[in-house]
Amino acid sequence: MNACENVLIVSAHADDEAFGMGGTLLRLRDQECRLTWLIMSRVWTPRWSEEEVEQREGDIDRVAEFVGFDDVIRWDFPDNRMDEYPRDDYQAKMIDVLEDLQPDTIFSPGPSDWNWEHRIAFETVEASTKPVYSPYVQQIYAFEVPSSTDWGYQGYRQCHRNVYVDIGEYLTEKVKMCSLYSTEVGEYPHPRSPQGVEYWSAMRGMECGREAAEAFYAPRIVHDEAK
Repeated sequence: MNACENVLIVSAHADDEAFGMGGTLLRLRDQECRLTWLIMSRVWTPRWSEEEVEQREGDIDRVAEFVGFDDVIRWDFPDNRMDEYPRDDYQAKMIDVLEDLQPDTIFSPGPSDWNWEHRIAFETVEASTKPVYSPYVQQIYAFEVPSSTDWGYQGYRQCHRNVYVDIGEYLTEKVKMCSLYSTEVGEYPHPRSPQGVEYWSAMRGMECGREAAEAFYAPRIVHDEAK
């Protein structure tokens, strides 16, 4: 992963970023990158109770404070109903965000997840980062999301991991971050249990010779000699 300064992290749902790239987020924070978190959807009533909505909002605030994001952008598309909106709506909003922030690096959920809203997030980034739109974007990474990337039919949707980030020194903090999502933590062998997060990180670490790692698919890396 190349050095970066201005990073946009896209979550289809709040919690994607913690479980998918929490260790990398903390590494970027310590490298003093500017971090902007874009959450595309919200939970809503009556599908969720008012108490559950309030709990979720509190969880988001706690995660934002834990990471130390420089900015948090909230969109209002309803969780589990994002496929009901024209893709042009997402693209127009994303282009506005990109023009305002001009990030050099973007992270999003990947194209191989069974969760269609993760794929909408990835496709929105893809459609909005044509070089003619955003030549300032030098790196794009798609992260894995436990219980989505792994639970898809692997023969049908395969995650093509080609970048690894060592998170050994951040694994304990990542588990704490994920645990802030009070409604998302499961019991082992659920991949979102504390043990599941640790084992997942260890598995990715073994793939690259590290104690713990996170893996990404990188559809765009631009090496600019002028920099």
